[in-house]
Amino acid sequence: MSETRSGLGRSVLRFWIVPVLLVIAAFASVAVHVPKNTALSPLDEYVYVDYIAKVPSEGVVAEGEPTGAFAREALVCLGNRGVPTVPATTCADAGKAPASVFPMAGKTSADIYTPLYFWVTRAFAQPLVWAGMGLIDAASYVGALWLAGAVVLLVFAMRRFRVREPVILGLGLALIASPAAYWSSTYISTDAPSLAVGAALALLVARYATGSRGLWLFPLVAAVGVAFKVQNIAAVGIAALAVLSIAVTRAVRERGPRRAVAVHGVADGAVALDGVADGAVAPGEVADGRGASGGVADHVVADRSDGFSVEPADTERRRGWGQVVLATVTDRAVYLAVGSALLALVVQVVWLIVRADIQAAPPPSQGTEKPLHFANLVTESLKFLQATPLDPTGRENGVAIGTAGILLSWLVIAGVLGCIAAGPARTGIRPIAWSSLVVALALGPLLVLGTLKVSGYYFELPSRYGLSMLPFFLVLSGVLFSRYRAPSVLLCAGGVVLFGASLLGS
Repeated sequence: MSETRSGLGRSVLRFWIVPVLLVIAAFASVAVHVPKNTALSPLDEYVYVDYIAKVPSEGVVAEGEPTGAFAREALVCLGNRGVPTVPATTCADAGKAPASVFPMAGKTSADIYTPLYFWVTRAFAQPLVWAGMGLIDAASYVGALWLAGAVVLLVFAMRRFRVREPVILGLGLALIASPAAYWSSTYISTDAPSLAVGAALALLVARYATGSRGLWLFPLVAAVGVAFKVQNIAAVGIAALAVLSIAVTRAVRERGPRRAVAVHGVADGAVALDGVADGAVAPGEVADGRGASGGVADHVVADRSDGFSVEPADTERRRGWGQVVLATVTDRAVYLAVGSALLALVVQVVWLIVRADIQAAPPPSQGTEKPLHFANLVTESLKFLQATPLDPTGRENGVAIGTAGILLSWLVIAGVLGCIAAGPARTGIRPIAWSSLVVALALGPLLVLGTLKVSGYYFELPSRYGLSMLPFFLVLSGVLFSRYRAPSVLLCAGGVVLFGASLLGS
């Protein structure tokens, strides 16, 4: 009994040690960096602070609405990290200064997002505010919850594909140390939920690819994810395309002919059948197994007790492409994938209608408008596969944080392309890799054209718009680098070193 309990205890410890270590690392990173972030983030934190401050009184911020005194005082008194110019007013007079001295003529730009992120963040920050903490710090600490949730979901997604535990730990620590996590989780940012949304979708796809249930949650995660931030539709796109690709792959695989063979007595019974192990078939039994050729298995009948021999029997007709299409379109997973993608689009369309209805004034000019040329579409298309872990604020990153971003960038490229070229068969990895590549290349042009249609102008897209795709990329990297022991150990060691170094500076 004691040995059984000891074995159970070791099993539980092995199961939870990596997720617990990564959760501790996520909370430690946020706890260390938030007090050091004395200025606002240049990634729109000024308008996000304004939104969170207005949640109790307004609930929803309207397009063209002026920012409030709280956010204006924060911008002037704290400064905007990496931005040398500040509004022409003093800290004491910031709340009374004219709107013209503030960015975008004192108007908000956070109205493009639904209020969901701001409501949730304010709700979790409020107990800290009641305890005496400032609202900006309290809301920034909420990022630890999003980051911790993301790494835990990522662990379970990787385990579905038998990624080595050292690789999971190394990639998780490198992610926590990277600019992608730093800028989204240690400041107030609508990017905070993106990693968790992407990791949740990656886990659902991994479960489907490995034969488990749970895909019924896909519509809920897709709708909520896009409600947090419209750019999270990138992860929804990868998930939907991956499910469709896996369903088609399975249907095509089942096209192979089923061959029936009758088995008759032989004295020693020493007959090797394709897909049937020695001794696996007893007299009078029927066995189905998959042949070495990869087709559907032989149909074996053992009818005597004095050994086996084989003779051909009936052969079923090979499934036609029409049957493959029918099998695909009648697969419930396909309906869930298509329905989830459409539901995500509906959520955004509904929000655009509501946003237009509550508009307070014309939107402000952000000063980022550019003429659109074909070369811009090419640039945007190539951006998200390699730049998602980096973020555009590289000059503000510490050495360790910047190095972690560069490492993840190379691992992402290797993971996606490597799994396309040499991913393990029959696991769903290759369809996921192809889906990731297609969506990563298509996201930029689609967002540019969508913005042009809705807002009437083009601006250079930040790489953080692809943040929700990063968990899919990391799963692929984990699969690729788990094939050999040496890269696993090096990746784990590198993640530990980079995470430790990232806590020393930002």
